[in-house]
Amino acid sequence: MDASDPRAGEFPRAAAADPVVGSPSTGSARLRGRRRKTWLVVGGVVASVGAVALYLASQPRVIGGRSVPFRDLPAARGPSVAWFALGDTGEESGQQRGVAAAMDRVADRSQLEFVVLLGDNFYPRGVETADDPAWKRSFSDVYVGEALSVPFYALLGNHDYGGDPDAQVNWRGDERWRMPARYYSLDVPISEGVSAQLLMLDTTQLGRGGAEAAEQLEWIEDELRASEARWKVVCGHHTIHSGGKHSEELWMHELLEPLLVRHSVDLYVSGHDHHMGLMQPECGPPMIISGAGSKWRHVWWTEDTVWAGAGPGFVRVRMEPDSLWIVFHGGDGSVLYTHQLPTPAASS
Repeated sequence: MDASDPRAGEFPRAAAADPVVGSPSTGSARLRGRRRKTWLVVGGVVASVGAVALYLASQPRVIGGRSVPFRDLPAARGPSVAWFALGDTGEESGQQRGVAAAMDRVADRSQLEFVVLLGDNFYPRGVETADDPAWKRSFSDVYVGEALSVPFYALLGNHDYGGDPDAQVNWRGDERWRMPARYYSLDVPISEGVSAQLLMLDTTQLGRGGAEAAEQLEWIEDELRASEARWKVVCGHHTIHSGGKHSEELWMHELLEPLLVRHSVDLYVSGHDHHMGLMQPECGPPMIISGAGSKWRHVWWTEDTVWAGAGPGFVRVRMEPDSLWIVFHGGDGSVLYTHQLPTPAASS
């Protein structure tokens, strides 16, 4: 990529209620007793099956790495880069401020280097100008912790298109805010000769189709084909696989998923659905959903679900030369789930 292209970014290093059963109005007491026993047996079987199903649903699936619920990361064995990912942060709320405070506490012990905002940065209709009060209300006055004095690399969501998307590209009101273009690439050094590449997409534009979508798809293909990064991570607002309200975005399956598979992408990160989860489709990379930055919804487990949680929170990623860790944090900063990806095949 030409160094003059604004999409080329070199990452700056930074320090049930019980059922009611009616009694029969006729018949012998013996028959009624049998029916009562039958209901008790059936009820016991149903309760047992339900308990087993609930237990199984609470257990993570192992997808080729290591899965450790409720445990923080071991100390890094060498050079590493830590970053947070969260989306749908644009709802001014106590929940958003609580998540921001938790991020500050976790960042303080994690050597945080940057944050990725996964779109829907401003509800309900984006921003129109650099003077929009939403800038302070939903960003500058929220992420105020000292440990959050790091770059925030943002991408666009569907709600951001309710305003002027380029207002977010052009804003310079807070030195932490970074959006050099509607879609762009980040090269993140990890150690000598080892780096990660993050592609920051505009999936709303992809969904609208037309010449601009075709141009972005060609750019994605070119970037992934040429990438020599140890870790290839793609970030977009919309989900591909999800057990949330938006479930399956068919156009994301058709347009983006084949590119991720073809170029051996290691991880896809999205928001859009207001929960947190880790998905593993039959083909393709693991997929993080982190869309509970300012509000949350319930989530259903699907056959692709490794882990899912309903509630506010954010995701921490730690990249090392031979390991990538994913940690899901609750709205109070507690560790909900931890997973380690295997080393990329290209580096083994």
